[in-house]
Amino acid sequence: MSDVIRTAIARGKITIGTCQVIPGGFAAECLGGLGFPWILVDLQHGAIELSGLMEVVQALELTGTAILVRPRSIDPPEIMRILDFGVLGIVAPLVNSVEDAQKLAGSISYPPEGFRSLGPLRKLYGGGVQPAKPLCFAMIETLEGVENIDVIAAQKGIDGLWLGPGDMALSLGVEGKSEPVQEVLDVAKMIVASCKRNEKIPGSFAFSDAGANALIHAGMRILTIGADVHFILNDGRRHLSALSDHL
Repeated sequence: MSDVIRTAIARGKITIGTCQVIPGGFAAECLGGLGFPWILVDLQHGAIELSGLMEVVQALELTGTAILVRPRSIDPPEIMRILDFGVLGIVAPLVNSVEDAQKLAGSISYPPEGFRSLGPLRKLYGGGVQPAKPLCFAMIETLEGVENIDVIAAQKGIDGLWLGPGDMALSLGVEGKSEPVQEVLDVAKMIVASCKRNEKIPGSFAFSDAGANALIHAGMRILTIGADVHFILNDGRRHLSALSDHL
């Protein structure tokens, strides 16, 4: 699987994907056919279980789409198992401290850099070669994470910081909206600045075109826009509204 994210960042480009939260290979095949260079498969808040991840990964690979995965937590056994499926990288939730960052980074790398167990399941038994080091993003979505932002970003093995706008709004005590409010954008700028100091990649979830543009303006280099369920709801509502006079 080509590293479309590192390639885009190295060329000074912004790279945009979307999220899959609906389980199943057919949903993955449809989403992969949209043309996004990569998809983030959400095990934390989506309906996809770890037991169903292999099917999703296989379907996305058939469409030529790279895969990031958000695990349920920074649990090393879960992260290591996800990586054994051959995905491009991890976007780990709720990284709040240097200890969290060390646990996450250690899960990504084999010894001596980390403590990942050797078991590249699909590559090993399929006769392929082990992919390059997975991308590792640490999500900043609490005030504690913001307070420790530089020590998290400085951790070896962490490739970037990823804003969780919804949880950050909750942590700040402000209203979460599809377009981030100023307080959340201020945190986004702090993440971007920390990434510049530490030569890491700043990223975020976005929930609307306006929100994505605001985050890009703040300096984000990698973003997701929406999710499969949003595409279904939004397009379905548009059709229903357009034909409402006939109902």
